[in-house]
Amino acid sequence: REFKTAGCAVVIVSYDGALVGIVEARLPSRVGTASEAEARAFLLALTICPFTPIVITDCLSLLATAQGGLARATASRCTMAGVWTLIGAALDGDLAASVEQGKLLWMPSHLAHATAAAARKSDGSPVSVLDWRANRLADAVAKSAAGAPASTLNAVRCLKSAGDALLEEAAVLGAVTR
Repeated sequence: REFKTAGCAVVIVSYDGALVGIVEARLPSRVGTASEAEARAFLLALTICPFTPIVITDCLSLLATAQGGLARATASRCTMAGVWTLIGAALDGDLAASVEQGKLLWMPSHLAHATAAAARKSDGSPVSVLDWRANRLADAVAKSAAGAPASTLNAVRCLKSAGDALLEEAAVLGAVTR
């Protein structure tokens, strides 16, 4: 668990389709699901923007949770209540309104370019080429952000070497004491 990594990314585009920026984050090792990574990306988008941006996600559970409202998302039985509390605070407590006002939209993911044009977002509008490209870019950047850093790889190598040495010493000790 200590060496597990996760990442998220936000791709920022202007209304005319120009790439404005990309934000990536390496997430804590306790982030164990794609839904939580998507929720943290949503939180990231809300906190870096001075106004409530339009966020398009490919995580349907993110949309469903938001539609259920803040009380439901932060109930004690919810494993992601903490991140939803922060999202709720960024939205001034009106989580469901983000969906109703079209600020949080869902689009199908992992579409081939040819089939993307026929797909629809949660508001019924077609998935544009810009939506498709931004989604693919966000996925690629998130995967890159989750990549294991050199220090983690070195730690794994060191532990493996120590394990091999321990096994060899145990074998020698066993032969000597027998």
